[in-house]
Amino acid sequence: GRVVGLLDLERARLAHPLYDAAWGTGIVSHHHPDRAATASASFLAAAGIAADRSTARVLGILGALACLEALAALPRRAVDERREWARRVAGCLDRAQLSFPIVR
Repeated sequence: GRVVGLLDLERARLAHPLYDAAWGTGIVSHHHPDRAATASASFLAAAGIAADRSTARVLGILGALACLEALAALPRRAVDERREWARRVAGCLDRAQLSFPIVR
């Protein structure tokens, strides 16, 4: 009765393993912020990736890239959705401790 794994092929591609960690961390941070730290730590540990400040910065940058890809795929007329993805880009950069000027 428990979910022990999740397989989502929507954005499947060949990429560095940190890309998956960045996307997963970003999704959980957005939808379940109270669970983000635990989920991210578990994901990184299972993947054998060090959970240090340097990794956190790379995850933020790669997460921002993934959000930019989603933003670019939206039609220009989808203003509210585009605004939401722009906020997600800013959130990823904030987590990476980088600045990104945006009106919130």
